[in-house]
Amino acid sequence: MHGIKWTVEKFNEQVIKDPSGCWYLPKSHAPQVSFKLFKGEIPKSYWKDGKFFRICVCHTCDNPPCCNPDHLWLGTH
Repeated sequence: MHGIKWTVEKFNEQVIKDPSGCWYLPKSHAPQVSFKLFKGEIPKSYWKDGKFFRICVCHTCDNPPCCNPDHLWLGTH
């Protein structure tokens, strides 16, 4: 996804919407791009009480390539 200036319009032109409700882009990091476009920045990972917490874009649909912003939320491993 590097080298492409993503906008909501460009994203919507390229996204493939599945009848299941999941969306797909033929690009890597599509869920992260979708989250940033529709929901805002993804916070950096952090250390707390000697443990490292990596912030991840998670999927309510449990479908990792899905980039439907309604299916995305932030969490940690």
